Amino acid sequence: MGLLSMRERAAELGGTCVIGEAPGGGTLVEAVLPIPAGRA
Repeated sequence: MGLLSMRERAAELGGTCVIGEAPGGGTLVEAVLPIPAGRA
């Protein structure tokens, strides 16, 4: 449920969240979220 919530929240913000296997073992979580101009 937690991973699904992460994907849904990223989508709500206009981004993406990908969860998969990390090279060498483990889990890789990659979230890409837009940052509004003037916030960086």
